[in-house]
Amino acid sequence: MGPIQSIAACKLALAAVWLLALAQSAAAVNDTSFTYQGELRLAGTPIAGDYDFRFRLYVQPVGGSQQGPQLTLSDVPVVAGVFSVVLDFGSSAFGSQPRWLEIDVRPSGSGSFETLLPRTALTSVPYARAAGLALPGSVNAASIQSGAVGSAQIDPSQVQRRVLGSCSGSDAIRQINVDGTVVCIGGGSGSGWSLTGNAGTNPASNFLGTTDTAPLALRANNQRIALFESVSTPQGPSANIIQGSPENFIRAGVRGATIGGGGAEDNPLLDFRAANRVLSDWGTVAGGFGNTAGSDSSPGASLFPTVGGGWNNVAGREYATVAGGFDNIARGSFSAIIGGENNRVEDAHGVVAGGLDNQVLAPTGTVSGGNSNFATELGATVGGGIFNTASQRSSTVAGGEANCAGGSFSFAGGRRAKIRPGAGSGLPGFACGGVSQAPTAPGDQGTFMWADSQNSNFVSTGQNQFLVRASGGVFFGTDNSINLSPTRFISTSTGAHLTVGGTWTNSSSRYLKAGFESVDVSQVLRGVLGLPISRWIYRDSPGEGFHLGPMAEDFFEVFGLGSDASAISTVDASGVALAAIQGLNARLQSENRKLRERNEEQDQAIDVLRQELADLRARLDRMETP
Repeated sequence: MGPIQSIAACKLALAAVWLLALAQSAAAVNDTSFTYQGELRLAGTPIAGDYDFRFRLYVQPVGGSQQGPQLTLSDVPVVAGVFSVVLDFGSSAFGSQPRWLEIDVRPSGSGSFETLLPRTALTSVPYARAAGLALPGSVNAASIQSGAVGSAQIDPSQVQRRVLGSCSGSDAIRQINVDGTVVCIGGGSGSGWSLTGNAGTNPASNFLGTTDTAPLALRANNQRIALFESVSTPQGPSANIIQGSPENFIRAGVRGATIGGGGAEDNPLLDFRAANRVLSDWGTVAGGFGNTAGSDSSPGASLFPTVGGGWNNVAGREYATVAGGFDNIARGSFSAIIGGENNRVEDAHGVVAGGLDNQVLAPTGTVSGGNSNFATELGATVGGGIFNTASQRSSTVAGGEANCAGGSFSFAGGRRAKIRPGAGSGLPGFACGGVSQAPTAPGDQGTFMWADSQNSNFVSTGQNQFLVRASGGVFFGTDNSINLSPTRFISTSTGAHLTVGGTWTNSSSRYLKAGFESVDVSQVLRGVLGLPISRWIYRDSPGEGFHLGPMAEDFFEVFGLGSDASAISTVDASGVALAAIQGLNARLQSENRKLRERNEEQDQAIDVLRQELADLRARLDRMETP
């Protein structure tokens, strides 16, 4: 507030006021109050509005001792620079010497008081001063000479004679004339509003309020509890409404604003004032205290802000909303904070649903709750938990603790799951701080990571990975029966599993099968022998090297197993191999049997030949003997 000039504040007929007090002393009543009227100017121009005043009485124009109490009057209306107040410093404040009045002033409910200089001299006629010195009860009937005060001494314009007339029925007294006669008016037909209600009114002409630009104030216990102000807008007339504490205010020039209530002139628990404020057009504060709708620095860019309640909340941009809680700030356009404590939304369309110390620092980010969670890039989301950060576009942390979704379109959950951020990631917050950076700007984008309860970092190594850390095993199934063994790393509802040692085992129990048929193993062997076998690589994964085996289409054509001609089940491949082995074994057994029979025949022939040879040798020996 600039310097406020006091223009020779007018003393309203002080002599007459004190003389009235003298007349009242005859009836043992000494009213020491008086009316003081002044004018306030700012840079020479009369000002208007509600102001708070403090008044002190001194014995000299500068310095000196204060006489009587300090009087504080709040929300005093100032119209065209002129104000009028009733002051009462008590009978002991005035003596036979002059007095000087010192005045402090400030805009209603805000800022510090400013002292108006110089002090104003209070002067009075001798009779007024004498009346001021008369002590209560010091003038009694014996002190007034009989007949001294009669009708000739009473000014009928100052003293009303006793009422002589009355009104009948439901009529009311509208006016009492000087001579005591009355003017009556029929019940319900006057310009006043009945305490028991009115009927037959026309809202176009019968209303409560003002017909000029002055606002309408409602008071209780002489304190303002509501203020209604008409304002003009390019769209037509509008209104500002302030309810609740006298400290609540709407900034000058703001249109269509509403304060529903709340506020505190002096908070007894926290020892400070906590006014609700609306600083931008069409802003709303429904209640609570210390809340602000709008912006000091950019009111034109913060239209339609809303604070529902709570304490020390701020909706500081256009269409921003804080529903409640404590110390929450929504500084993004169309942003929202539902509640909680010390939450922040710093960019457009961001949302914090609640919790403590959560922050959304990029457009369309979301933190649903929890503690110390950060969504720092476009569309990032943290569902809850504590110390989690989603720092890349459309990244997600479902919840848990100390998880980092640092890559675009990544997902992290559990405890200390760390998807590496890149150079293009947003602020790291707590969870992504200290994590090694991925070589690409989007970070390890597209990676899904879930970590169990181990208190150690589980860090991604590339893009589009599916990573799970589960020290208790992994289960996949189509029903609700979960059977995890400590020797199995992956288990399924079908019974197939991967052991901790790395062996994949298919379920093959008799009790899981039906439709049994016998197999001609020799035919299977012939199929295997006729099946083309080649060496090849996968087109989409050349880096894994060469493989050896048949084509699925050939396998399906020969054996007709499974329902997909483009794939070979490991069970079918193993079954065909076993059947072919049996067929090969049967063939070998047949061939071996035939060979044994031939060998026996040959052995018999050899035995005959041996015997014949022996006989020939014997005959030859006899022939050679002389």
